Amino acid sequence: DWTKSEINNFFEFKLDAFRIIISHYFNKKELRKSLEYCKKVQMIDPFDSEINKFIVQIYRELGEIDEAIRELTELTENNPDNEIYWVLLADLYANIKEYDKAIENYNKAIRLNSNYGIAYRNLGSTNKNIASNIQKVEQEKLEKDKNYVIKKEEYFKPLGSAAEAFEKCLETEDYRNNAEVLSELAQTYHVLDEVEKLNITLAKLENIESQVPKTYLSKYYYNLLNIYSNRSKEGNNATKASKINTKIEELQKNGK
Repeated sequence: DWTKSEINNFFEFKLDAFRIIISHYFNKKELRKSLEYCKKVQMIDPFDSEINKFIVQIYRELGEIDEAIRELTELTENNPDNEIYWVLLADLYANIKEYDKAIENYNKAIRLNSNYGIAYRNLGSTNKNIASNIQKVEQEKLEKDKNYVIKKEEYFKPLGSAAEAFEKCLETEDYRNNAEVLSELAQTYHVLDEVEKLNITLAKLENIESQVPKTYLSKYYYNLLNIYSNRSKEGNNATKASKINTKIEELQKNGK
């Protein structure tokens, strides 16, 4: 008889073999074959987030979002305690701009796991997209009628929800001091003109500069530059903007 450890090692070996096959077919653009083996892994380990995300990616590349939604809806019904499925379903709804359904499913995932960082992050991004769409409509109304008064409260409400979700995301283990989420939060507070919260968030961003991944560093600086430049009359923001601009120029010289 096999020990529990031997059984676990066997299944891990089998899953690794499947992953190699999945990548092989995916790289050859044999997406159906890749999808077939993804589903084999999903049957063995329904909580494998990497494979579940890959399945959704394949459906997107195949242009079969409706099929992906149908399949994930069925998976959530059969596995209601698997928060991964709820987030993936929410991601699909967000992708096709059915934001209300996306928010509903993100919240279902959060109710299952209150420390699920990606659910909070994507919930924040969805609310931010809603706000952006409303803001665009308000701007179009102003362009048609110069006497129109933009109703900021219309898009401030979803922006406030976005900020709340990003704050919750940053409290989770996986996203604590995450530069990308902090940047999104700072941009949100900038638009909301919540100066105190913005300054707290900017201070956190500055403190993690040395920890920012090189692949994100350029965007990190540009996000800070955008905020400091737009608020150059406040405090020493003009000086900070100048220093960050110098760092951006150095990155460009070094080809980063």
